[in-house]
Amino acid sequence: MQAEDTESYYFFSNDIPPGKSLRQVIEDISHQPGVRFVAEFVGEHKIFGAVDHDTLGALQSAIAESYIPNGLLSTWVRLDKASRIMAPKRGSPDFCAIVRVRTDGDPEDVLAAIDDRFEERYRQDEPDHRRFSYGACTVTGSDFEILVDLGADTHPEVVRTARVDLGGVDGVLRPLRVATAFLPGNAKRPGNPDES
Repeated sequence: MQAEDTESYYFFSNDIPPGKSLRQVIEDISHQPGVRFVAEFVGEHKIFGAVDHDTLGALQSAIAESYIPNGLLSTWVRLDKASRIMAPKRGSPDFCAIVRVRTDGDPEDVLAAIDDRFEERYRQDEPDHRRFSYGACTVTGSDFEILVDLGADTHPEVVRTARVDLGGVDGVLRPLRVATAFLPGNAKRPGNPDES
């Protein structure tokens, strides 16, 4: 859980250093300071992760001293405003989609419309969210405005949810930039029984 005095950042990477495998990079990064989630994805990016740090300066130090030396060459964004439901990567069912969304209006208004689209479905799957999960936030630092995290109990359903349900929200521009993952066994998450 993110402490009140920390900032959340997300990273995306397609670069694997020579001499390292994708899974070696993920394993090495999972043990670095501030990392609360890192996993292999297929699609728009190969590696996605979430970190929490006290300040931007602390993140910059971690990038220079821990993340890059361990093979993480990535694009970073900062959580600006979390969804009223949940921020990305606070847990999900087995199949996950990370979607980078561009908007044609105020990103906070579009985030509210996305929340409206998914809130009832999210509430219907409480308390464990084994069949559906949703988190989102506006971000700063890249060429997209909203980061959406969708989870479902099957891969076809998480892809359909991204393409049809999310893609149909007013203000969401296409094409959507989607990456998906099957999470058990490869994600660093609090309480993950498969984490070694």
